Amino acid sequence: MTEASEDTACNPIEAAARALTCEFAAAGDVSGQIARLIDMGRAFDGLPDGDKNAVTRIHGCQSQLWLKAQLNGQIMTFRADSDSLVMRGLLAVILQIYEGKRPDQIVRHDSGAVDTLILTLAPSRASGLRSLKQRIRESAEAAL
Repeated sequence: MTEASEDTACNPIEAAARALTCEFAAAGDVSGQIARLIDMGRAFDGLPDGDKNAVTRIHGCQSQLWLKAQLNGQIMTFRADSDSLVMRGLLAVILQIYEGKRPDQIVRHDSGAVDTLILTLAPSRASGLRSLKQRIRESAEAAL
């Protein structure tokens, strides 16, 4: 087993990020990747309107962005939404990576592959996505 495959086998967050990286690479050029992202945004189950409030709002993004995090048993669950279709697709990507992971896994993760994937797909959304990842990390820290 190679060092990279050992890292993936031991780190479900890294494995999810790498799988999504491969999925988007298979989508082809930038226009194919954006089309895939928009499709994911359309299919994404957002956050109910009643949960879109000052507590769940994330600042630092050009679009409106909300995140609700909960600890269910030993795993974190997330619901999120945005008023932008592209951002909804990015939320789908991010939540596929972090959803269902333990808080300690999220806190320990350095997010290198996640950052690379996001910057490849939407470099203009980096600020909002940094804020989103920070909120995910803070929620996981609070759940420990």
